[in-house]
Parts: sequence; C-alpha cells; structure tokens
Amino acid sequence: MDMRSGIGRPIDPSYRSNMFILAVTPAAGIIAGILTLIAGDGWGDAVRNGFFGGGASFLAWAIGREIDPDCPVSAGAAAVAAPFALLAGDPALGQLFAVLLMTRLVVRSTGLFPMPGDLVVYVALMIYVATTDGGLAVALVGAAALAADIRLPGEAPPRQAVAALVAAAGAAVAAALTDGIAIDPLRPSGGLWVLLGVAVLGGLLVLRPSAVTARADLRDQRLSPVRLKASRFTALAAGLAGFAWLGGPSLAGLAPMWVAMAAALVIGFVPLGASAREE
Repeated sequence: MDMRSGIGRPIDPSYRSNMFILAVTPAAGIIAGILTLIAGDGWGDAVRNGFFGGGASFLAWAIGREIDPDCPVSAGAAAVAAPFALLAGDPALGQLFAVLLMTRLVVRSTGLFPMPGDLVVYVALMIYVATTDGGLAVALVGAAALAADIRLPGEAPPRQAVAALVAAAGAAVAAALTDGIAIDPLRPSGGLWVLLGVAVLGGLLVLRPSAVTARADLRDQRLSPVRLKASRFTALAAGLAGFAWLGGPSLAGLAPMWVAMAAALVIGFVPLGASAREE
C-alpha cells in the first residue's frame, strides 16, 4: 500500500525558500507580539496577535507556492506582506488552511492524488471550516474542488466523488447546527477598502498565462498548466464565495490569500533571473 500523502508537503530546510519561511514565520509572530505590547495591550493579546502574524505569514507563503510554483520570490513577498493585513482584522487561519489544501489538491504539486487518509483529513477540515464565520462558502468550494479534480488531467480514484459529497453535506449540516448557514454580507469599511483593492488585483492572477516549469515533489513530471490555471480559479472562487457570504470581514479573514495572489500577479511581470525562479 502506498503510504505517501497526496496533499502533504514537508518543509525541507535544504531549499532556500523553505529556510526563508522557517525564519520569517517566527519573526513575523515576534514582531506582531512586540507591536501589540508597544500599543499598550496585554500579554494575552500579544501572544494572540503573534500567533496570527506568524500563521498569516506562513499560509500566505504556502498558498503562494501552490498558485505560482515557478517563482518562490512571489511567495516570499507574500509572507512578508501578509502580517500587515492584521491591521484590518484577524486572519481566518482555518479557512486559509482549507484554501491551501484545495489549491494543492488541484495543482497536484506532489504529483499524487489524495490517499484515503488525506481524504479523511480534507473532509474533516471542510466540515470544521463550515462552522466558522462565512466558512460554509469556502467549504463548499473545497468540496467542489475535490470533485473537479477527477476531471482534470491525471488519474483520480472514484472515491473522491464520494468524499466530495460527504464534505458538502457535512459542511452544510455543521453550518446549520452552528447558525452559520445564513448569508449576511457586510459592507467593507475603513482599512478593508484597501484589502478590497488587493483582492481585485489578486483576482486578476487567473488571467496570467499558466505556463509552468516546476516539477512535482514525488513524481518526475512537470506540473500541468491546466491544473495550475484551475488552482488559481479555485483560490479565486473561495475568496469570492467568502466575500459574497460574509462581505467585508471575509476580506480580512482571507487577506493572506489575496496578498499571495496579488504578489504572484505583480512579480510575474518583473524580469527575474533563472536562479530567482528556482528553489
């Protein structure tokens, strides 16, 4: 039995981009915590903001690596910029992790389809995410991505269709039981207007050519341009669905994802040397 994970990607310090995020994640958390203390808040808030700052940085980087696998520079830029979004609100780390897994699933950066254990984790995550504010919309996109993966290039077992149905149904039930099924979008205000601009910019990433030279982690094959395009659409769909469901607060919750998409779009038009586009 193949015990490898189709959606798990370990952090390998031998790669410069991986070493970078291992340094930036705690640095972002420490800086966020210190700034909280300087602002006059207590240690509890400092620890909380430090956790959010580090989490936002790491997840922006990780999502960036899935939607722009040829250019670790864009993921690095997203990691540095994402913690600033805390000024507009707390990141929805569970929803961001769900976006990370669905984009990874669709682009198939490991080279493998999800194994049974992966599907259990994936479905459980979508059900949990549905209990968070505006999370049902994101969870339903995650379920749709699991089903769509079957139609994309490369093999995929029929069990994914069953898992997609379980994820969608489980998410709907979980949201209903936690009063999270109502659609109640709020108009952006204050700094959220800035995030709206970042989101619009990031959404344009789907228009960028999806030629790719990066290779899969566990198979000696180049990533599929069709899958890369689908992965970017998946991230955009999750963001738009969350915004339609919750409005302004969703912009803050998913800000690291929008920052990653915007960074990939902007840096994609900057001439970079070959070494900057490699691990």
